[in-house]
Amino acid sequence: MRNKSIKKISWFVLVVFLFTLVNCSSLSTTKAKAVNNITGTEKAVLVSNFMKENNLGNDWDPANDSGKLKEYKNGIYEETFKLKKNKKYEYKIAMNGTWDESYGKDGGEDNIILNTGDAEEVTFRLDLINKKVYDSINNPEQFKTKAILT
Repeated sequence: MRNKSIKKISWFVLVVFLFTLVNCSSLSTTKAKAVNNITGTEKAVLVSNFMKENNLGNDWDPANDSGKLKEYKNGIYEETFKLKKNKKYEYKIAMNGTWDESYGKDGGEDNIILNTGDAEEVTFRLDLINKKVYDSINNPEQFKTKAILT
């Protein structure tokens, strides 16, 4: 009786093994595609009409290192700046010290409007992989978690 049980179990294991082997051999292998073109040498700079007024260098200057955002993991760039209260400003993010690549409203070329209200500090974030720009006033939900340094 015991030998019959062992024989049935052995046949079952053999069938499962062969079934698994056949299914695995039919899978094709492909190389993973790059998710983004981030090389780790990018420099994201906040450019705006509030830089000079807030002692942060020249307005709309993509080479202004005072507006440089810190690089974090997964293509995230972020920095907090102290700005004047109750002001209306415009901004976007320029890459690598030029206007060749920049991100504004909805990842496009339009400037993003910022009304500071009572806020003294505003955090700006660029998600380079998704080509999206956020700030802690217009998009507070984006700042519930902190970015992780690379």
